[in-house]
Formats: sequence, C-alpha cells, structure tokens
Amino acid sequence: MIAAFVALAVGGVAYATIPDGNGVIHGCYTTMLNQGQLRVIDTDKGQACKPGEQALDWGQTGAQGPSGPSGPAGTAGPTSITPGGGFVDDSVTLLSKTIGPTEAGLTIMTAHVTLTDLSGTSGGATIVSCFVTKNGGGPGFFMGIQDNGEANADRADREFAAFAVRDTLAENDVVGIRCSAGNQSDQNETQAQGQLVLERVNS
Repeated sequence: MIAAFVALAVGGVAYATIPDGNGVIHGCYTTMLNQGQLRVIDTDKGQACKPGEQALDWGQTGAQGPSGPSGPAGTAGPTSITPGGGFVDDSVTLLSKTIGPTEAGLTIMTAHVTLTDLSGTSGGATIVSCFVTKNGGGPGFFMGIQDNGEANADRADREFAAFAVRDTLAENDVVGIRCSAGNQSDQNETQAQGQLVLERVNS
C-alpha cells in the first residue's frame, strides 16, 4: 500500500498598502544616472528612497483654493397664468395678464386650449378660432369640435390644441388668449378652457 503525503505550506499573506491610509502614493525617482526612473514604494512597510533618489508623493489633498466669482443671474423661469375659460360665442377672452418688470423680454408664449361640447342636443361642427394676444391683437389658430349629443361632461366631445408664439414683451403689455366661434349652427354650446405659459429666452 502506497501512501501519498501532501505537504501544505502555511504562511501569512502580505498586502501592499498603496496608496496609504491618507490616499497618498509615495514614490522615488532617480536624480543621478538614468534620471527620471520612477518606482513606487510602500512606506507602511518601512520602504524608503535610496541614495540618489528623490521622494515624490502624489494624490495628496491640497489646500482649498479661493472661491470663484459669482456667475451672472439666471433667466427667469416660466410663468404659468391661471387657467380661465367660458362659453364661446362671438368672442370670449379666456384669460389675460399684465406683464411685470421681471417678465419683460424675449418670450415664448404657449397657449393650451381645450374645447368641450356640453349640450345634450346633437348639432353640427363648431369651428373655433383662438388667438394668443398682446395688447388686443396677435396670431391665432383654428380648432374644430363635433357635437356628439352627450350632456355628461365626462363623455362629452373634447378637443385639445397647443400653439406657441415668440415675441418681445414690455412691461405693462397685456397678454392673453381670446377665442371666437366661426359659426352659430351648434347653439353656441362649446366651452373653452385655456392656459398660457410664458418662458423667457435669451435669443
């Protein structure tokens, strides 16, 4: 019977501590022959630079520098005008706002309009023109709604539209949304709700 024996060597495992506990890497570079050669040392193990070498450490945290100058003031954020609405007949102003000094400047005005037919009587289509106004005038867009004869607001016919205008606003300008019905065939049953968002832009 042949017995095989395996000898196991048991020893400690040494780990290098690079960088050290403070996050610093220690090195040495030659200053005489073969100048510029660099080697990293483990100071926690007592390693040090040899004669003819210069110590070089990196990864250290330096002193905090002075604070930089303050940046320019940022652009004012968007202004959302309180939604408003009403039944559309010949003409109705859904909302309006007077521009304050901090809101003046080049602005993108975005109108969000919802049309709802609330009558329970079936009728034809209602064509509505809506305008993003500045001091009473401005560009517009068309919306159409077909009466489905539903009186319940949750099931009534509803249409949505958004329209954006870019314009330069001055203090005390009055902006808003105005809508008017292009036909009277559906008993003026259409209600419009609008919201206007103003966003300042740089150019």
